[in-house]
Amino acid sequence: MENDLCIANGNITPLSSQQLTCITSRGTSVVDYILLTPELFSISTKMEVAEYFGGDHLPLTLMLNLIEPLPVSSNYRTMVQSHPVYKTKKWTSLSSSLALDIQKSFDMSAVPSDPILPADQYRKLLDAFSTTYITTTSPTYQRLFSESPWFDKECKALRRRIRKMVRIIKSSNDPQTRAKLIDIKRTYRNMIHCKKQQYIFEAWSTLRSAVERTAADLANAVNAFIAYCKAEALNINYKKSKVLHFTRSRKLKLEPLKITGGYLEKKGGKHLPAAIQIFNAKVVPKLLYGCEVWTTAISGNLDRPLHMFLRSLSGVPRCVSGAALRLEFAQPSIARRAWSRAISYTLHLLASDARIRGGFSNLILRDIHNSPWKTTINLKFRSLLNLNCKTVLNLECISPVALPLIKKKLQQLDFSNTASCARGPCSGLALAIPPPEGIPLYCFTISSETKRRAFTCARLNCFPTAVLSGRYSRVPIANRTCSCNDTALETMEHVMLFCPNWTDERSRFLTPLVNKFHLPIQPWIVSLFCRILIVGLLR
Repeated sequence: MENDLCIANGNITPLSSQQLTCITSRGTSVVDYILLTPELFSISTKMEVAEYFGGDHLPLTLMLNLIEPLPVSSNYRTMVQSHPVYKTKKWTSLSSSLALDIQKSFDMSAVPSDPILPADQYRKLLDAFSTTYITTTSPTYQRLFSESPWFDKECKALRRRIRKMVRIIKSSNDPQTRAKLIDIKRTYRNMIHCKKQQYIFEAWSTLRSAVERTAADLANAVNAFIAYCKAEALNINYKKSKVLHFTRSRKLKLEPLKITGGYLEKKGGKHLPAAIQIFNAKVVPKLLYGCEVWTTAISGNLDRPLHMFLRSLSGVPRCVSGAALRLEFAQPSIARRAWSRAISYTLHLLASDARIRGGFSNLILRDIHNSPWKTTINLKFRSLLNLNCKTVLNLECISPVALPLIKKKLQQLDFSNTASCARGPCSGLALAIPPPEGIPLYCFTISSETKRRAFTCARLNCFPTAVLSGRYSRVPIANRTCSCNDTALETMEHVMLFCPNWTDERSRFLTPLVNKFHLPIQPWIVSLFCRILIVGLLR
């Protein structure tokens, strides 16, 4: 009891055995309470959840022992239980002023000491209290606007079956029923997950179909959302909001826009560097979440999303390895980025200023427990510093000044591993093309998706020839010949330099280019220029 108020928490029946008010479908206990005066608490008989709809915030039922005033005097008192009244009330400034008036109008000293009072007095008091303070949701509103709209009849039937089996187990403790209950619970969880995902997908599809038609539909959707927030007195946190502004103008309110130049059009071919920046800013941080501590999960499998993104963005076939794509677009591996962050975090704990500031960070490495994090960090430092197993390594002796040198060594190891994995036929290394230090210049200058893809395929040696296609269809090397001659292999050099089927194209395109730029007659230079032109004819 606090400030002459009692907190009714849980079931308050005489045989309640201290049970909680609500156990949700997810198995979590929800503690609901009602604030009561001592007079109301003395006549309270039962408190429970009114309806179960699968949510956590549910209306409560409070049973009171009251007297109904009768027109005819009687020596017997009629025991009547009150029924819950559900009202929807929003808190406003008018309600706060009205609450003060109600508090001043009540004279608590004049309240009778009889624990059982006439019902009309209590109902008057409860109506005034609920009108001012209580904001509840009616069962009809919850059925129409449920917090879990995906929870349909199928889920409810399976939940009833689970509850029935739980009651059977409590009475009989049958092991077969317990095993069936485990399987049904697993099915129930999977069903709820699928229902949620399906509902989210349908809602997103509906919203997408509504806003992707015209710019006016998108503006109407945004305005409707803002109007809803104003009507419900909700504040939008613009600091955490991400807004995509689709416009043809280069400026917004006289301020220049940082646009991607049509990233959503044709796989990002119009401005590929911007797409890579978006991936590094949005997807990579999610992949690196917790890598500073969870070093045992750092492996080459983290590079799969990056490889899939680069292959989809560039439009190259699957014969090109992910390592070759990372070399072509100068993207470090996700594993290297994760180790870089983990090493920086470790050296930050060892910094001298951290010891001066105090705290417990400097005690992490002094712990005698040999954690997997310590083991992997020690092994990584040994590999970077070229130390054998017999050499004693003390991490506290490593200075933070050595961080740039360690990161440079990590970069060199990552580049050498990537180059060794990219030495295949469909790679720039197969044509003796040196890997670029940054994103290639043609990604910035070539706006056409077809020409940019042709340039990428030419650098990666992945044009569809008989030699390339025969490698994956298990055709012998001797049978991968060109249509012009049964003995000549259909390689890209043969098509661009010697094949008689392309004589006119060579004289029209190749000869002027070689004479204009004074190019040395080397196979890979000639192939690089001619493949860009011939791919337009092949497509």
